[in-house]
Amino acid sequence: MSEHKVVLAADNVGELMHTAMRKRMDTRASSYAWNAVHLLNETWRGFCDAVVEAEAMDGAELRAVFENGFFYPDPNVRTKESFYARQIWRIAMEDFDATDWNALASYFNEEG
Repeated sequence: MSEHKVVLAADNVGELMHTAMRKRMDTRASSYAWNAVHLLNETWRGFCDAVVEAEAMDGAELRAVFENGFFYPDPNVRTKESFYARQIWRIAMEDFDATDWNALASYFNEEG
């Protein structure tokens, strides 16, 4: 049996994780994160790009990408995003436990 690695685009990763926050997690922290994502462009896209670059496909790998934090916009560059929306998202994500991180990745390997 040949093993193949599924490669997802950042847009797909973002959609899958955002959906998982509501359908698989539905915790207070995931609700805060889900709502904050609607206010984020650069940060959310940067996180999704980092997930794709790292080929993160499970909860532990997602958490490692998040904890690395290199996807945040340069604080010296003005963005259209609210600093406070990024902070709400970051704090909510920091409250995720291992079960939450696994749920966040739960749609990555589903067929169809």
